[in-house]
Amino acid sequence: MSPNRIVGLDPDTHNLGCAANFGGRWIGETRRINGSRNRSLLHRVDCAVAEATAFIESLPEEPDVILLERPEVQGVHRIGALVPLAFLSGALYGHLRRTFPRANVVPRSPAEWKNPIPKDVFERRLKKRHPAVYIKLAQLGLDDHALDAAGLILNFKTGKKL
Repeated sequence: MSPNRIVGLDPDTHNLGCAANFGGRWIGETRRINGSRNRSLLHRVDCAVAEATAFIESLPEEPDVILLERPEVQGVHRIGALVPLAFLSGALYGHLRRTFPRANVVPRSPAEWKNPIPKDVFERRLKKRHPAVYIKLAQLGLDDHALDAAGLILNFKTGKKL
């Protein structure tokens, strides 16, 4: 039996893209990591953990699967920029495993689900390859962070890169 309740999370050090698909119903939003530009990394980690938990707890049921985008070195990233994101992602992964023990928490790199492409290219691909889903997501007013979180879910459900 395939999972019916799937959450996708796309973290960075300033925003958390959140999406969920529960039996075909899409839910999504981007949560801001409060005061992130002027606060320490540990503060941003605490905020990301709180926002991810609040999003998941707002859902009608606990998820079967939580997909978490994990960082990887790509040509467009500086290594120094990845260190804080890797720290945040690792802390978020550990928290999700402890807080939602019935859910399978699955880290995915961008190369595993979409290849390293800019967010605008990903959005065009999503619109072309999954037009009905794209319309539903557009009606929710999702930004590029939440669309990436939804893309994680589509990749998991279809087994195909976007």
